[in-house]
Amino acid sequence: MLTGPLEREEVDPAKDAIWIEASSGNLGIAYGKIGKFLGLKTMVVTPSIVGDVTFKRVMANATFTETTPGGYCPRGERDGALKKVMDTWLTNPSKYVWRDQYSNEDNIKAHEETTGPEIWKQTKGKITALVVATGTGGTIIGAARYLKKKDPRIEVIAVEPQVNHHVQGVRNYRESMKPSLIKENEDLIDEWVEIKDKEAFEATKLLWGKGYPVGTSSGLNYAASRIIAKRQRNGLVATVFPDALTNSFRTMQSYILSGKIEDV
Repeated sequence: MLTGPLEREEVDPAKDAIWIEASSGNLGIAYGKIGKFLGLKTMVVTPSIVGDVTFKRVMANATFTETTPGGYCPRGERDGALKKVMDTWLTNPSKYVWRDQYSNEDNIKAHEETTGPEIWKQTKGKITALVVATGTGGTIIGAARYLKKKDPRIEVIAVEPQVNHHVQGVRNYRESMKPSLIKENEDLIDEWVEIKDKEAFEATKLLWGKGYPVGTSSGLNYAASRIIAKRQRNGLVATVFPDALTNSFRTMQSYILSGKIEDV
């Protein structure tokens, strides 16, 4: 069972070391691409619920890929990949380099130094609410840390999908582990909002119609932002669109044609 971040010494990676990470999509794809650029061996482990399109994109970039079987982790299927990475790393820590995006402070720092300032600049300091879905928690915690220093009155709303959801890259913490990045900084979050699959998919379809080729996690954020915007009629609500339509295209296509929500 996962218990939180591990303490680990800094590693001077050998040339033949394998950089391992758990991911349900975007991080895994980026990890593989960066590994290729730097000449590193990368291994990305995905949960079994990841769609075929996403897995093929991960597989095309990482040196090695693996999918965990359902039920691998006692906490739930969505934590299986993280548990598998932990087990693999613990078995041979000299062979694998694991930076653990779920507990790595650099995950927060990246958004505190880039995403937060960008939002502040683009809104000209008039932002009243930040609405962001949660995965590892790096985006919302990092941006919130910066923005609340600028104006403590800014509301930070964390968005969760429903239980047994079909939106990749985000988590509902009633069915999966809450990352330490969130647990240790949850005082920065003012409110949690849950969005149903249908709300997220309808919002994604609406965005497509407006000319924004985004994925369903962006639709999730947009659906929640509209709720907050109605409440803050004179406010300025900001969110992020973290994915393009690539990973969600077939799932959304099926939904538009049949009205059914299912992994494709």
